[in-house]
Amino acid sequence: MCIIDDTDTGDHNDKYCDHGIVAVATLSFFLAISMVLAIFGNIMVIITILRHPGMRTRTNMLLGNLAVADILVAVLDMPVALITIVKHKWIFSEALCYVNGFTVGLGLMLSVHTLMWISIHKYLSITRHFTCNVTKFKIRLMMVAAWAWTILFNLSATPLLKLTDTVYKKGSSQCGPAVPTTTSQRIHSAINTLCNLFIPMAVMIFCYYKIFKEVHNHLERMREIADQGVRNSYIQQKQITVTLLIVLIFFFVFWMPYIVYSMSLVFLGEEKVDPVFNPISYLFGYMNSACNPVIYAFRSPSFRRSFKEIIWGSSSRLPDEDLYEPNRGYFDYEDYHVYQQRSPTFEGTLRHPLTLSTASPPPPTAVTAKIEERRECGDVEWP
Repeated sequence: MCIIDDTDTGDHNDKYCDHGIVAVATLSFFLAISMVLAIFGNIMVIITILRHPGMRTRTNMLLGNLAVADILVAVLDMPVALITIVKHKWIFSEALCYVNGFTVGLGLMLSVHTLMWISIHKYLSITRHFTCNVTKFKIRLMMVAAWAWTILFNLSATPLLKLTDTVYKKGSSQCGPAVPTTTSQRIHSAINTLCNLFIPMAVMIFCYYKIFKEVHNHLERMREIADQGVRNSYIQQKQITVTLLIVLIFFFVFWMPYIVYSMSLVFLGEEKVDPVFNPISYLFGYMNSACNPVIYAFRSPSFRRSFKEIIWGSSSRLPDEDLYEPNRGYFDYEDYHVYQQRSPTFEGTLRHPLTLSTASPPPPTAVTAKIEERRECGDVEWP
């Protein structure tokens, strides 16, 4: 419940809703903490990836994209939400309302589609490692696709396309799509739910099911093989996939209140939904932006070590994933073709890094005819 005072012109700038001092103080406190943690935590993630060549893997490139989305939420959306909660109404201009609605949708949808592309990447790398070479160029295409779709779809709620309207609702902490009442608004809402929620969720469920099934089946087949290093590589890959799955689960758990809130508006109507559920549901979603760096710190020794170095001002070199290590299998390199170039188990290859410094020994010159043919076709990256 809230005290509402909209006796003025009826414009959304004058819609006043006071949730009470306890609710406002609680929402403001957790929102401020989440904002600080999200900014500094995700900046550390990006610094870690940029600072250490060994951390610039294909998966980490997509995790960096996810960190950028979380930083945008923390910098552009959370401060506006905090001010609106404290002031009990929208105090900014109508133009900024459109901008706010755009950036809120941008952060949420960009995260969803980045998580979807992460699952697709891991699915292809693990279950199609002999036939599908997921190069860094393809990873960049995935990132571009996530950004392009998110930007274009969110423009539909602006005056440029006007498929729906962006408004401020009483008691809200931000601007967002209007409750659908017209045909075009209902179509927009249906497309939004389908393309930005149900389809990505279905893709991610399928991919992670296939990933764990493949890893489990392979570990069962490897029980009779004495090569402990190969078995360990599959176990390590399973641990990496579990970490990504934890990130995905946290995302949907924290955004589930918003999904329930949005569905309630559509099926029950705005008048039957308590306005306080809006800032609460968005707060949980915003808190998710601060979770990922914490997950990385607990699950990844490399991220944990780098975070400590950044906080304490020290510097060291993390293990370089471009170097071949005898106890690592091709799943550790995320791509069969990359492992093929680095492993001495393939005829004509030597134990040298792909990226050689001036002090490194010369790269191998003898390669198998099969690798040579793939390089000529562009399927395998040159050292």
